[in-house]
Amino acid sequence: MSGDEKGSGNIFYAAYALFDRSFELLESQRIANLIIIITIIIASLPLLAIGFLVTRPFAPVSASAGLLQAAIASGPSAALTCDGGKYITAIFENGGVQLSLSDGRQISIAEVPGSSVQYANPDGSFVFRERGEAMLLEENGSITYSNCIERG
Repeated sequence: MSGDEKGSGNIFYAAYALFDRSFELLESQRIANLIIIITIIIASLPLLAIGFLVTRPFAPVSASAGLLQAAIASGPSAALTCDGGKYITAIFENGGVQLSLSDGRQISIAEVPGSSVQYANPDGSFVFRERGEAMLLEENGSITYSNCIERG
């Protein structure tokens, strides 16, 4: 065998060894990534458990009770999912309701006198009320959050 043939064999062997080593490194990196992911999941379990324990279950809505009345009876707050992927969190207190809207706005409105299923601000520009088996929010006469039902 000449020197050139022997040298070219070493190049192929070196390339093969480098290729083989890169697969070993790739596999060890995959294992390291998997360990990191598993560690994150395990570390987040206590936080999920705390969130589960803090979140109170909502009372079921009976056919005879309206959604808002059932939400008020079930506790001081209700989480509602509305059409269009929107949502409202309502906290009922002191004859009024604090609404947290999915667009980031916070609205405080009072119960309409003589009504237990309607809340509005003094000029009527925001009205939170029941419609059938769902809730809706009207802003300046336009329904902006519709068919809002309690998440459960």
